This record gives sequence, structure tokens and C-alpha cells, in this order.
Amino acid sequence: MSYALSMPGFQSKYKAEDASQAGFLSGLWHGLLMPVFFIVSLFKDGVSIYETNNNGNMYHFGYLLGVWAFAGNTINITIGHAVV
Repeated sequence: MSYALSMPGFQSKYKAEDASQAGFLSGLWHGLLMPVFFIVSLFKDGVSIYETNNNGNMYHFGYLLGVWAFAGNTINITIGHAVV
């Protein structure tokens, strides 16, 4: 049985036989909802914050964009000198 909302974990829809690998959009979804999945994973076995059956770089890119989109301006990266 796979989880609703495409939650990552060992019971995800990506672990079923003949299932495709998680791609960019799945990575984006998992990154956006990572804080929710983290809370759920504390209480529910089989849910994690990251899908291991993924297609590689595109999933990772989507995941990072999702986390960044959720975090908003809480993550500040400065290259060189900051102008105040």
C-alpha cells in the first residue's frame, strides 16, 4: 500500500513493482513538504523525508528548490562582501 500525497519512505508509491523513479516534480514536492514529512516520520513508520528511489540529479535539484522555497528568506547565502 502506498501513502497518499506521495510521501517518501519504504511504503511509497516509488517502491512498488514496475514503479518509475521519483523525478524533479517529486523532489520539489518532497522538498516543499519536508518539515511536514519530518514530523510525520517521528510518529509513523515507513515515512521519511527523502525518497531513495529517485532519478538522481533532477530529483536532488527539485528537492533543494522545494526546501529553499519553503525556507524563504531564512537561508541567506552571501558570496563576497555584503552591502549593508
